[in-house]
Amino acid sequence: MRFFSRLTNVTAVVVALAAGCSSSSSNKDGSSGGFGPSTKLVDLSRAELIQLCGEESANGTGAVSCGADASVNVTPLGVCTSISPDCSATVATSQACAALLNADACNPTQLNADMKSPACLVMLECTHSFCTNTTCFCPDYNSLNTCMTTCNRFTAGLTTDCATCIAGLYGTSSCPNFTALTAPYDQCTAICAQSNGGG
Repeated sequence: MRFFSRLTNVTAVVVALAAGCSSSSSNKDGSSGGFGPSTKLVDLSRAELIQLCGEESANGTGAVSCGADASVNVTPLGVCTSISPDCSATVATSQACAALLNADACNPTQLNADMKSPACLVMLECTHSFCTNTTCFCPDYNSLNTCMTTCNRFTAGLTTDCATCIAGLYGTSSCPNFTALTAPYDQCTAICAQSNGGG
């Protein structure tokens, strides 16, 4: 039953209507409008985020056909809704995550694996969706509070290097205290501190 609850939580983060997003053409160098792949999402205007939303949405609408009688709507994480001010993601990070989610929208097993990719973990942090019960699967409120509080501090400004290190903590039946990570994640404190995550 817990598996289905987790699957529902992950799916709820990913699957939604792409309302308000529109498609736009790219420049010859692959960049869109006045921004390129290395532009940080926090540096984009709301209009540019909406433009990026349309470009990253499957088929320009978010609709993905899963066969004759089924389809799902996939919304790129963050760019179609909102991103946190400490988001470290670039346009390229967002595009990499969106490409994975769009490609695997009809395959729940692969979609869950995609959510653990460094790009998608960074995007989850950018929407304050990383430190939820999917990461903090705790037996009681005090443990949950400790896990979520330390996770939020640790992952603020999460980078792909840091996300690569802590990826195994996402979606497992664990309740980590991010101030006292055990092996093999104990090395992540140093890696994440060097890349601005792990604060």
